[in-house]
Amino acid sequence: MKLSELLNLLKTAEIAEEMDVRREEIAALIPAVRTMFGYDQKNSAHQYDLWMHSLHVVCNLPRRMENDMVYLAALLHDIGRLQQYLTGEDHAAAGMRTAQEILRDTAFSASEQQAILQAVSKHRRGDTAQVLGRILCEADDASRMCFACAAQDTCYWPEHRKNNTILL
Repeated sequence: MKLSELLNLLKTAEIAEEMDVRREEIAALIPAVRTMFGYDQKNSAHQYDLWMHSLHVVCNLPRRMENDMVYLAALLHDIGRLQQYLTGEDHAAAGMRTAQEILRDTAFSASEQQAILQAVSKHRRGDTAQVLGRILCEADDASRMCFACAAQDTCYWPEHRKNNTILL
């Protein structure tokens, strides 16, 4: 799989499983994503392993946008999660370093790479100064099924961030 094929898949896939069947091809292109396969996120807010969660975030983005960066940022947004569980380091900061290594050999320009890295590093804050970060944060929030979560009563998330909507 080439990067252009991956970006096309991320932009056009209607469901996460459509991307998941090509996980080995994706991992051949971006070996670091293997750490996400089967990784239990160890909390009730995430019903999927890290890989499937990331694919659901990709699917929560509008389909076929011109900007390829947002799709790759969505795929990589939680790639630092394992590092957080192992060392306590913030996953967004760890993910930004991993994403930087991944992006180094791509055709994305320096400014595009910087935009992706900023989105990965700030995806939990929904940084309103950066459109890519805000879009990624909204897609990430929408991937959680707060309306069915067993931890609703003890959740630390503010109400405006919770996904209490079922989309059909």
